[in-house]
Amino acid sequence: TYASQWLTYGRLFSIDELVQEIDQVALDDLSRVGNSIVNQKGCASAILGPRHKTDMASLIQQVFAA
Repeated sequence: TYASQWLTYGRLFSIDELVQEIDQVALDDLSRVGNSIVNQKGCASAILGPRHKTDMASLIQQVFAA
């Protein structure tokens, strides 16, 4: 979140800086986000993943099939 970035590092990071630090996104990560959204736990998030549409569609199908 912006507040945690500001309090921890004294500045806000750009999207490009954040993306460079992400080494992978596992199916479990997407599953947790999906469960939070479906169970209405007030999840605010952004999902970064493959840029190719079919790759992201495939990941989402795998998450909800689990």
